[in-house]
Amino acid sequence: MQLAGVSNVALKNVNSVQIAGVVNFGRDIGGLQLAGVLNASYGYIDGSQIAGVLNTSRSVKSLQLAGVANVTADTVYGAQVASVFNFGRKVRGFQLALFNFGDSTSGTSIGLINLFWRGYNSLEVTTNEVLPMHVQLRMGGYHFYNIFGIGTQGFSTGNVWGYTYGMGTAIRLGRKRNLLHLDLTTTDLQDDDSWFENVTPLVRFELNFAWGISRRFALFGGPSLNNFLFTDEDQIEYSFIQELAPYTMYEGKWKDWTIQGWVGFNAGLRIHLYF
Repeated sequence: MQLAGVSNVALKNVNSVQIAGVVNFGRDIGGLQLAGVLNASYGYIDGSQIAGVLNTSRSVKSLQLAGVANVTADTVYGAQVASVFNFGRKVRGFQLALFNFGDSTSGTSIGLINLFWRGYNSLEVTTNEVLPMHVQLRMGGYHFYNIFGIGTQGFSTGNVWGYTYGMGTAIRLGRKRNLLHLDLTTTDLQDDDSWFENVTPLVRFELNFAWGISRRFALFGGPSLNNFLFTDEDQIEYSFIQELAPYTMYEGKWKDWTIQGWVGFNAGLRIHLYF
């Protein structure tokens, strides 16, 4: 066991515990590194690294927990949990942070933005009953990915635009190229009169089947459950709200919001991005 107010340095393996007020340094960590600022390992983590700011290692088989960031130069088999970002060259385990980065992933990374150079990345041209012209980008892994999109009803003055953020998961069906997608998205709908003055969200749960016609291209489509939220003030001020829903299966109130719901559709062409 190493216990210090400022720093601990071990040039060989750490099989027990390093606890420091500022910095711990060691090779392979079989026990625990606990530091107020930084834990650094130039080997493998079989135990745990817990730091107030940053953990670094070559490979992680158990846990990295940091107040700001975790960085692993090679493979993450265990878990990385941080408030801001995680990096692992190959992710085979789990990541949780606002931003997760890496080269490739077969694990699960949950965050606001997940970006893997050789992950599940695709550009899609889609259409639905609200925004007939829509382009979106999926980034992340098959287990969890982020969705960013922009769409419109047309390019004339007064047409409705939508800005989308969402997340989802993909389940392989039989052939490697066929997928079932479960997606949850929120689209902020605006027109020329309401340009970012208020938020009028359309929340969609989409169930899409994707048929891979080649390694790079896929066709997809399926139903969606829609909930459109707006206030009484929005309804009076912005005319597009009255005409947005193609029909309503239900309509109700929640606090100051009116909620309109209906079942719609989603269809499109996917281009897989391989780097």
